[in-house]
Amino acid sequence: MKEILQAYIYNEKMLNDLYKRAAALTCREDEREALLNFADHCHQITNELNQIYYEQFDDYYQPLIHEQNMQGSFRDVLNHIQTLEIGYYDTYRRHTYSNDPILKEAMREFADLKLAHTLAIMAMVIDMND
Repeated sequence: MKEILQAYIYNEKMLNDLYKRAAALTCREDEREALLNFADHCHQITNELNQIYYEQFDDYYQPLIHEQNMQGSFRDVLNHIQTLEIGYYDTYRRHTYSNDPILKEAMREFADLKLAHTLAIMAMVIDMND
């Protein structure tokens, strides 16, 4: 369980950084606000996961996130984020069958956010085609 929580915390911190980077690339204020809001969601998820981690292992996990060399357009960055979000949605959804009621409820909430992020990003990409 320790390695799983560490991976989730790392992933959410990385997504937080990616959302902030994507927000800096867009020209539209509504997209910027949405992406920064998603970054905030990732930060909140990181904090909640770290609280679960602390309760189980009596320590907090603070991974070092390496700079990702993202090249390409705003669309490319969004597509990369969307791919990650879909994967994390699937992973979190699997944990909604956990025997631990706290973890089960947290994973359900996180999976719902991942799905909402994915749909919003999909709408942004589709809007670029218009």
